This record gives sequence, structure tokens and C-alpha cells, in this order.
Amino acid sequence: MSFSSSLEALVDCAAGAGLRAFASDIDTRWVQAALATGGAGKLRRRKLPAESVVWLVVGMALFRDHSIADVVRRLDLVMPEPDGRKGRVAPSALPKARARVGERPLRELFRTCARSWAREHADHDRWRGLGVYAMDGTTLRLQDTAENVDEFLLPQTGRGRSGYPQARVVALVAARSHLVLADGAVRG
Repeated sequence: MSFSSSLEALVDCAAGAGLRAFASDIDTRWVQAALATGGAGKLRRRKLPAESVVWLVVGMALFRDHSIADVVRRLDLVMPEPDGRKGRVAPSALPKARARVGERPLRELFRTCARSWAREHADHDRWRGLGVYAMDGTTLRLQDTAENVDEFLLPQTGRGRSGYPQARVVALVAARSHLVLADGAVRG
């Protein structure tokens, strides 16, 4: 069973028309291009290929209340066995697969989707022929790891330093839909 037919079956039984509309807006060519840009497209074929790992991460975001192994099973992401039987993968292989693909292809896919969707929505809501965008920002607390402290620093407080590193995120969004067109993180 292909990913799209699995996704449609999942949509019909769990998430309704909203997920179907979302999934139809992610072009599979965008996934391939993101993998090629991120260098993950050159990986050898595995039980859980790089394309499936990208769809797994998208599925994890959409089905946060399900385990990762359940998302893999529901979306039928594992390649079939050579004899045609349904493919299986150990749950311990899933974090390794995500690490193998890395964050770069997912970042690239996000940016591709963001550019396409935000521009499309801004085109619908033009003002005097111009797209209307806004900038907005927020601060996110990050996991307290040495790498995050080195990259994002610990912000100053009235009592010294904060207990967690923070990232300031600034985004350019389509003003009416609030879809992100471009983003950037600023150190501590």
C-alpha cells in the first residue's frame, strides 16, 4: 500500500477532511527536493527509506497523541519484505532513522511549504495589488543542553542568568492567514 493510500485510509478513520486537505498540499516532489538538498536523498534503500522518515515526522506532528511506532504502522511507511509480506521495523530503529535523515531536509521542506502556502494565501488577500505581510516574534525556551547553551546562550535576568537557553524567533507571515513565509532564530 502506498503512502498516499495509507494516509487517505487514516484520514477517513481518524482525522477527517482537514488532514486530507493538508496532505494534498505537500507535493511529493518537494520531499524529494528537500532530501536532495539536505544530502539525505543519496542514502541506500532501507526498510524505512528517507522519504518515509520525512512523512513520519510530518505524521508525528499531526498525530502527537500516538506513539511513533503507531504512526509508522498507521501510515504504512515500512518497505515490504522481498517475498511481498508486510515490512516490519523495530521501534528502536526509528530514532536512528530520524537521526540518519537529519534536520536539514525537514527544514528545507518546511521552508518550501511555507513559501508556497503563505504566498498563495497572500495572493488571495491583496491590498491595492500588494501582498500584505507582517513580522512577528516570540521567545522559546530550549532544552538545557550544553549544545543549546553554546548556541543560544543563557539570557540575563534580574538575579543572574536564566536556567534555560532561549531562542528568539522572528517570522514574516501572511497578515490574514498567519502562515509563515520566512523565519529566523536570533541568539539569546
